[in-house]
Order: sequence, then structure tokens, then C-alpha cells
Amino acid sequence: MLRQSLILSITEAEEPREGVEPFLAFSVRVIPFKRYASFFTDNGHAAVRRVVDRFVAGAKEVAGVTGRRSTTAARAHGAIARSFARQNGGRPGMNA
Repeated sequence: MLRQSLILSITEAEEPREGVEPFLAFSVRVIPFKRYASFFTDNGHAAVRRVVDRFVAGAKEVAGVTGRRSTTAARAHGAIARSFARQNGGRPGMNA
């Protein structure tokens, strides 16, 4: 299963590159932060709003999370999803 896994690493690298993590043998694809940042800023307002609304709709309580934080998280999710889609990756997860 790990051999089929793809880690997308967003770094300050100038150019994309790919390698294999030697111990676990999964692919690591590095993309420049600039690319991620462009996806982050280019997320459409309506799409971001739909993500936030979907998460908040099922909540019994929203405690300590501002609208701005929710919007930022939705934009980050969209940027990572677009990055994975562009790299033919699977479903995204995030380690921030």
C-alpha cells in the first residue's frame, strides 16, 4: 500500500522534483510553494463559501473558530486538493 502512496511536499524549491523515500519506499513529489500560493489565492469565493457552509451546517456548536479562520482553512484545503489533482495524486491530507 505504501508503494502506491504519494506525499506531496510543498517547499521553497524553485522547480518541481520527485523522488522515493528510501525507508518506506513511497513517492515524494516536491512542488514550489509559489504554485500552492497561487492555488490558495485563486480559490473562488463561492467555492470557499460552500466548503465553510458545509462544515458549519452539521455543527452543533462552533467554539473558538472565527469566520476568517474557517475561510483560510477552506482556502488551504482547496489549494491542496488542486495541487493533488494537478499531480495526479489521490485524496489530500494535511500536516500543518
